[in-house]
Amino acid sequence: MNNKNAILFIYLLLFSAIILTGCKKEEDTELPVISNLTIGPDNESVLYKGETINFKFDASDNKELASYQLRIYKDSKGDPPASEGWTFTKTWTIPSGKTTFSADNSEIIVPADALSSNYIFRITVYDAAGNFSKTEVIVPLGERE
Repeated sequence: MNNKNAILFIYLLLFSAIILTGCKKEEDTELPVISNLTIGPDNESVLYKGETINFKFDASDNKELASYQLRIYKDSKGDPPASEGWTFTKTWTIPSGKTTFSADNSEIIVPADALSSNYIFRITVYDAAGNFSKTEVIVPLGERE
């Protein structure tokens, strides 16, 4: 009887190993998608000193979105050097469980003393697995006439 119990135990171990390795969680490697980015009230894609920036975009993911980040920094191809320009970086959390999200943000104010130049306006969207996509637009920053 001991041999039967030992054989049964070995079969049970093998069966458990097969089940556990067969139930691996599917890895999420699909990147989030960013679409419909607009900057400014009329999608004019211009930033003005001392004024609020309004931007909107849609994001989607096959599993779950996590956050998005806005980074604004001086384009390094212009004069004066990029190190002298205004920079802004902020990350927002997307409510958990969302596979689609529409951002509509108007809480950022361009400093009145920001350097007039071209700036990179970069949106990065992260999903819950850590995958990310980004999109960039070059926008001029100046004074409203």
